[in-house]
Amino acid sequence: MAFGPLQTRSKDGVVQTYETALSKPSLSYLCRPEATSVTFDRTGSKLAVTFLSYYPTIYGLTDPIPLAICSGHNHPDGTPVLEGERTYVNSCTMKHGSFGGPGLDSDEYYSAGSDDFCAYIWKIPSIDELTYLRETVTADVWKSEGSERIAFTAFPTKDRHIPVDLSTPLCRLRGHKSIVNTALFHPYLPLILTAGVERHILLHSATSIASCVENLQFTPREVRQLPGPNMEDRRRMIRALTSGIDLDDDANTIALFDEILRSEGETDVFDTRRWDPDSDEEPDDNNSSEDEDSESSGVYLNE
Repeated sequence: MAFGPLQTRSKDGVVQTYETALSKPSLSYLCRPEATSVTFDRTGSKLAVTFLSYYPTIYGLTDPIPLAICSGHNHPDGTPVLEGERTYVNSCTMKHGSFGGPGLDSDEYYSAGSDDFCAYIWKIPSIDELTYLRETVTADVWKSEGSERIAFTAFPTKDRHIPVDLSTPLCRLRGHKSIVNTALFHPYLPLILTAGVERHILLHSATSIASCVENLQFTPREVRQLPGPNMEDRRRMIRALTSGIDLDDDANTIALFDEILRSEGETDVFDTRRWDPDSDEEPDDNNSSEDEDSESSGVYLNE
């Protein structure tokens, strides 16, 4: 459906669309977070979408409703993350995650980088289990809820769908001094590569000896803390925006992104990606092209 001359493609080559609009009971409008990357597992049965200012979201290939979100509401040991503690955030750079399952027949894990200078790994339950645990709430009931839960929907008048919150990561990968943008599983060895705004790519192994290197050092337990505001970092940011600075120097790069994190970190997606459909017409369930146009049309309002 997606290849060949345009006139022969049905629905302009679109094979599947997925729900990405977010809803809160207390808000009359929806928001549509920016999707910055998509990755498939090795079987092509599920995909993960990285959303700016939101969480990585897992979908089944043929299911338009999300199955799970990968959050960091808990520490890997299961204890809740307290207010003020750093955890998974994706607000400042474009991230790309990956599925993996070293030595397994399926990709049972997903990994992604974070603004808190760590990479995260989540264990992904089966599609059947996630589908069973997913919650659906009618639009009328949703409006009367007193909670601040977040759900996905296709349109303001449609049902709300609450995917499973994978709130306890399997582990966090440390060693970076700034934002981690990419996490990549080795296809069959127990290795993960992570990279970010620094020049160095880090190799993480489950053992001190990997197939390509020996005598690996333990990952530092402590994560570098984001320093408070200072004039020197502010000057570096201004110079980078105007005349440029030497970003081949990791110290300059780290200082620059420290300032970006202080000014833009942990943005509320409902403030920055507000979506008000420009038509009151609700899409039909038969997915006709006219209905898809009315569903997808809208404007972003920046407050």
